Amino acid sequence: MLHEMKRPCVVTAGGVAIALMASVSAAAGEEAACLDLGWEEMVRRGVEGQPALKAAEADIKAGLESRKVAGTGPAGQWRLEAENGLGTGEHTGIKPLETSLSWEKPWESRAKKGSRLEIADAKLELARIESDQEYLEIKRELLGLYLDAIVAQEEWRMAQAGESLAESLFVSVVRRLEAGAASSADSLRAGMGRLRAMSLRKRAAMHWDEKQRQLAAAMMMSDAVQEDTPCLRLPGLSDSLPAGPSLGELWQRVKRWPRDRRRLALASLAAIEAKSVKAFARPDPAWEVGVKHYGETGDQALRAGLTWSLGNRARTKAEAGEANAKALAQAEKGKAEEKEFRSQVLSIWSAMRIEKEKHALAAAMVPQSREVIRQTEIAYAAGRLPLREILAAQEESLAAQTDLCHAWAAYMALWMETEEIWKR
Repeated sequence: MLHEMKRPCVVTAGGVAIALMASVSAAAGEEAACLDLGWEEMVRRGVEGQPALKAAEADIKAGLESRKVAGTGPAGQWRLEAENGLGTGEHTGIKPLETSLSWEKPWESRAKKGSRLEIADAKLELARIESDQEYLEIKRELLGLYLDAIVAQEEWRMAQAGESLAESLFVSVVRRLEAGAASSADSLRAGMGRLRAMSLRKRAAMHWDEKQRQLAAAMMMSDAVQEDTPCLRLPGLSDSLPAGPSLGELWQRVKRWPRDRRRLALASLAAIEAKSVKAFARPDPAWEVGVKHYGETGDQALRAGLTWSLGNRARTKAEAGEANAKALAQAEKGKAEEKEFRSQVLSIWSAMRIEKEKHALAAAMVPQSREVIRQTEIAYAAGRLPLREILAAQEESLAAQTDLCHAWAAYMALWMETEEIWKR
């Protein structure tokens, strides 16, 4: 929806409309060399090369390697022994030496290997979810900068239009003063209004420059550190707001959000680790087979063996209790997080309705404020209203347009949170 935004919040009133259109066209010509920056392009440039995202991707690769390790059993080993030689009496020298070469390998149970794989899979899934969460946080930060910059751009354009209005009004009042139809006080008021509009336009331009630099820095553009402000051209505001999801649709989407998936993944990992304690504590037998060589006679014989540890039941019971307690704590913590998260989602949905109503009110007030300016100009020209009424009408119109821009940005931030920002 952001790529469809076109219309700037620019005031036009009475005979000043043509002059304003010419002013905007001239500004567009100056911006011809600027970078057109839509939301998709902003995300592409902003995400590329992000260290946090690279770190998250490295964690996924580590998880994949860990799973490979988990799928391998314990390694065997060669064992070489020598005895009954290089001693005294009948064991003098190396002739009576007895040597044996054998191969030893633990006999791992399937339960232990399966538990390792389950844990590795759960950790890999958690790493992927955390990568998605990191991506979401980057997009959320970019969205905030992007919408702030759009509002700053629109406020700069409004300030330009307001300055043109103030200049045109000042010229009109001066002409009326020369014709004897206006007082010198009116000329002073119009001049003060022109100075205020000029100052507002300069402040808006500086604010817009700041937002352009922030966007350039977020996209890691070299222009962000140059003396000259990087020139960006963002879309204007759309005439209508996109429809948001129903509350039921929003609840369904929550299940796909990284934050909710991470909560479930942590609880699942804790439960798997608790279940795996007994499997890991169960002793594995180790078998051995080899050949023994009798140096004195030159005979050889088969050598085989089997060892089995008894384990420690008390320790295993304590470890299982600890793991079960941690799993329970994680499950309860997840329930608390779910409650908090769903409360936040409900707040987002309610805030969208409020901002949409604010936008509708501001959208209705903007054309009315323009009509007020037009009617006030007519009344002033006829001598029925003082000049200050025109100045007040212009300020009210500017305030209505500013409210419209801010309501639009607030709604779009919430809409993107529910519709776009969590997608990857």
